Amino acid sequence: MNLPIQNKGVDLKNIASVVAEFLTHSKIDDFLFKCNIENKGTPTKVSPNEYTYIPGSNKVDKLYNSFAYEINKSQSTNKLTVFLEAICNPISYVNIDRDKYSDFILKLNKVLVMMGAKINDEGKLVPVERAKTLDEVDRRVNNLKGEFERRRFHPEIMKYCKREYLSEDYFHALQEAVKGILQRIRDLTGYNDDGNKLIEKSFNNNTPKLVFNSLANDNEKNEYIGLRRIIEGLVNMIRNVTAHKPRIFHNEDLGSTLEVFSIISYVHKYLDICQVASIY
Repeated sequence: MNLPIQNKGVDLKNIASVVAEFLTHSKIDDFLFKCNIENKGTPTKVSPNEYTYIPGSNKVDKLYNSFAYEINKSQSTNKLTVFLEAICNPISYVNIDRDKYSDFILKLNKVLVMMGAKINDEGKLVPVERAKTLDEVDRRVNNLKGEFERRRFHPEIMKYCKREYLSEDYFHALQEAVKGILQRIRDLTGYNDDGNKLIEKSFNNNTPKLVFNSLANDNEKNEYIGLRRIIEGLVNMIRNVTAHKPRIFHNEDLGSTLEVFSIISYVHKYLDICQVASIY
């Protein structure tokens, strides 16, 4: 497709910034050459005595100047499309970190959807309705949301962290999801406690409030205690830490966030079958 560039320099700069974060200098040079786009970057120059050097173009400027020169020369964005499809071809990334590639496509699509385009699953540039606001971008282009749907996480999670995951706020999404487990336990038990006190009162194998088996033998008791330990671990490692430690010291990525959501989803499946104990 002929990529529409309404904001001219702004659009190209944003594309260049995302690509530069993903590719090395040498990869950029390779792709520009393969796509027959003249490389307008300035190389680093080393003085004859090798004690000083003149730095060349950074990656963003190299890409921007190359794109701009080609578009001005041809009055077309066809080669820009060829370049984007070349670097987004999924077959080129079979042996690299899948999350790194997915994060790149996500960031690139956040720019492209404001221009009326996106990279699809096959790495092709396709037209879409142009997003007009940042909130609309978050709703339409979201890696975490896509993984939620693909992995079929328990729908109860969505009730408590919808706004956070829509904006890719991993930090708050995890915190709210764990809070959601505690709220669901409160809803089931009628207790107003919080944290470990709530868990201890609700899943005490001597005087249980919530049960999902009969606690009739060691296997059932171990399973029961295991669920309690998992919930306690989530509260202590996720809810309590993120609640008291400044956000700047957290660096959640998509992979680790999804691992925690898998555990939270697993807990909700047990809560689905929990009942208030009649013996209590």
